[in-house]
Amino acid sequence: MQRISVLVFLWAFFHGWVFSADITVDVSSLKPIHVIDSKFVGVTIDIQRIIHHFKHNDITSKKFINLAKGLLPCYLRVGGGAQKYLTFATHKNQTLTRDDWDKLNIMVKDVGWDLIFGLNLNLRKNGKWDPVDAIQLFQYTIEKGYHVAGWELGNEPDLHHSAISNLSMTSIASDFDILKTILDSIPEIKPYILVGGDFAHRKNIAGFLEGGAGHTVDAVTFHHYYMNGKTAQLDDFYSLDKLNTFEGYVEWAIATSKNYGNKPIWLGETSSGYGGGTPNLADRYVAGFMWLDKLGVSASRGIKGVFRQTLFGGNYALVSDSNIPNPDYWLTVLYKRLVGSPVLTPPNTNNRNIRMYAHCTNRNSDYNYPAGSVTIYMLNVGNTSVTVNLGHKDHLDLYMLTPGSKGGLASQTVKLNEKELFLYHDDQLPPLPGYKTLGDVTLEEHTFGFVVLPSVQASACK
Repeated sequence: MQRISVLVFLWAFFHGWVFSADITVDVSSLKPIHVIDSKFVGVTIDIQRIIHHFKHNDITSKKFINLAKGLLPCYLRVGGGAQKYLTFATHKNQTLTRDDWDKLNIMVKDVGWDLIFGLNLNLRKNGKWDPVDAIQLFQYTIEKGYHVAGWELGNEPDLHHSAISNLSMTSIASDFDILKTILDSIPEIKPYILVGGDFAHRKNIAGFLEGGAGHTVDAVTFHHYYMNGKTAQLDDFYSLDKLNTFEGYVEWAIATSKNYGNKPIWLGETSSGYGGGTPNLADRYVAGFMWLDKLGVSASRGIKGVFRQTLFGGNYALVSDSNIPNPDYWLTVLYKRLVGSPVLTPPNTNNRNIRMYAHCTNRNSDYNYPAGSVTIYMLNVGNTSVTVNLGHKDHLDLYMLTPGSKGGLASQTVKLNEKELFLYHDDQLPPLPGYKTLGDVTLEEHTFGFVVLPSVQASACK
């Protein structure tokens, strides 16, 4: 009998039944460190989709409109590699037609998003950016009564395969000054924000700001991907080695900005893997680890905007071309509904496999959480379930996300509190209720989710 007991103990130990790492979080110690706004999380659409007349996407359908409204409030950034070929209404292969522009602006207005549009930096004359084409677009925009919330100039101009990759950062900053001067001269364009330069390499932020952009742009943007999407494997998506690389990028960018006017830093384009993402993984449940952790690191380190590549298109889409929401769509909706501002100090877990982030709860969603509420979101990248004690005696609301019924971590669907998420038959989003509980929270292996403490009465959140 003693031998059997020892064997059972050892089996349980190695399967995580015994000695699960218990974590205690002192919610009262969480202090405000940063402020984010309600459009902290934005989405992107590759400009190729626009100039190909949305032929793969029904952006007028009730289903699409409902999915898009689920992400409100939201910036929509339209940009990408094709910006370097883009012209307006000139009947070339990469032309943005008037009809394309109409469809885009009507969709944005119907949904309620704020549009940020990228202009072509490669249109040049006498060594400087040539604004003639952009001015035509501005004039048509005014004529139609559209309002564009923000403008960009260029996309990843520092990549070696770009025709303008030899331009100095000072030259690019000077081109932004040309654009700002034009925008400021057109009263009907205002108000607007100017953001850029969407660098592939963060190192160019310093030269861009020092070259004069610190007096021109409202936010500095760079792009980030963890890995090559074409070669990534499933376990890369929750690899600590990969996840831990991002924080250094953010810290460097923030520190650089502080040396040159302290401009807000945005992730103008970001996802898991570059090159279109990883087939059958970047749009599955497992992609949520990188997405949620990136949001947590960004907010807690001072990033002011994160733009998810992409709304549709590529293997990392939030929504399929047939308007089926992927797991990261539901994760993003929950983030927007539950996570507010200020950002609080990340809880210390003393467990490398457990990553936690804290904010005041969003008070402007249908959940109607009271002032003083705190939202903690947490990820378990380890192989063992963990019990978390939040030191709170009143009820908690859990929003735990686990893989759908098929495919494990590579599932195409996701469960919220064990209920698989789908649109209703009338293409409406389902309610996404929390699960009320008392006591400790169990965070299963390789899962993530949100916990709301409605009655904690955090002074920072009042």
